[in-house]
Amino acid sequence: MALFLALINDLDEIKKQPEGTVDRAQKFCEVAKKMGITVKEILWVQGKYDGIALLEAPDPEIVSALMLCMKNYRSQTFRVYDEDDMKQILARMEV
Repeated sequence: MALFLALINDLDEIKKQPEGTVDRAQKFCEVAKKMGITVKEILWVQGKYDGIALLEAPDPEIVSALMLCMKNYRSQTFRVYDEDDMKQILARMEV
């Protein structure tokens, strides 16, 4: 499984219904789970983005599909690497 970081903007929903913010995050987790994606963490942030999500998924295409399902969000998603991943990447340099 690969790790992905999604930088999320809640668009106008957070302004229209701020009290529903946690419910929308829970819905995001439910949809992700149905698609075989594990939401490892959701955090709300200040600044350019409203939140971030750390996802574990089998491939980038399924993460893209998840983000397309979430119509009231705009996001940027990145493949991220933990320490074990980085060790494997560095080992490939020894060719």
